[in-house]
Amino acid sequence: MTNPISGDARVRIVGIVGSLRTVSYTRMAVKVALAGAKKAGAETQLIDLRDYDLVFCDGETPDEDLPAGVHRLR
Repeated sequence: MTNPISGDARVRIVGIVGSLRTVSYTRMAVKVALAGAKKAGAETQLIDLRDYDLVFCDGETPDEDLPAGVHRLR
């Protein structure tokens, strides 16, 4: 797959984990999947939502009132 903007042919895969549990089977599974994708040549990234200051977004809160974590995730 070639990225038409950069011409880069690498596949990029992002795994997003939202579990708050310290020992999360979902997090473990995503890490295993990303390791397999990386081994196959893909560029990988794990996004752990515990690392972001997030709030429930209802679509009515002005952007400037949202925490920095929301903007970082975007």
